[in-house]
Formats: sequence, structure tokens, C-alpha cells
Amino acid sequence: MFVVPLSVLVAWIMGIQMDLDFKLLETGALFISVLVTAFTLQDGTSHYLKGVLLLLCYIVIGACFFVTRQPSTHANGNGMLLDVPTGPMIVQVAN
Repeated sequence: MFVVPLSVLVAWIMGIQMDLDFKLLETGALFISVLVTAFTLQDGTSHYLKGVLLLLCYIVIGACFFVTRQPSTHANGNGMLLDVPTGPMIVQVAN
């Protein structure tokens, strides 16, 4: 409960813009993970299949974040736009 507010304060001190405005995917992932964990630990016993269930939930949430489309240009913490290169990279080596 202390990690997220502390991260916001540290980002504020470092001059990085970070807020607690969670999008639908973050809120849904938190809700589903809490729900699955609560149902898994409800009876107080452990079994390897329960661990597999929790690991699969973690993998599915990670995959959802991996395939979520992000805009090609987005602002970093300083408000400057970041351009993502789309063409081939040409590397020149100095002799």
C-alpha cells in the first residue's frame, strides 16, 4: 500500500511526471489478480495446481500488457515527445 504513493513522491522529486491515473487495463488487472488470489487462498490450504493457477494469471496479465497498443510517439516525464524510429537503422563506425 505504500509503494505506489512513494513512487509518485520519488518521481516528483526527480522531476518526472507520474500520477495515479490508472487506465482500464491497469484497473482490470488489479481487480482480476485480487479476485483470483482471494479465491485461491480462501480455504487456507495449498496445492501445486493453485500455484499454477496464480502463475497462469500472472502470465496472462503480462501478455495483456505486452500486446496492448501504445502510440508511436508519446510524452516522457519532461513533456518532450519521444519519436520511435520506424525505418532501418544505419550504423557508421569511425576508423
